[in-house]
Amino acid sequence: TMNNPLKSYLEGALKASFGAQLFCGNVSESDIDYIKELVSKLRESEIDRYPMENSQRKALKQQSKEDLDLFTKGFKDQLSREGRLE
Repeated sequence: TMNNPLKSYLEGALKASFGAQLFCGNVSESDIDYIKELVSKLRESEIDRYPMENSQRKALKQQSKEDLDLFTKGFKDQLSREGRLE
């Protein structure tokens, strides 16, 4: 996972901007939240397979969640700036 909050946010914004150029139309916030939840569950299941102590696993899951939250915020903010967030 990333340890730089700004990097996570900016990656989300960059990918939203790039994706907006590829696809027409708007994106609903609920669709983004749904995908975020799926990605979060996938990341957690991957982390659960890592051979490590429970406390390390818990910390890694928390960092992964924070990175995903910031990425998603950057993604939504960029779509909003472009008038493409429903």
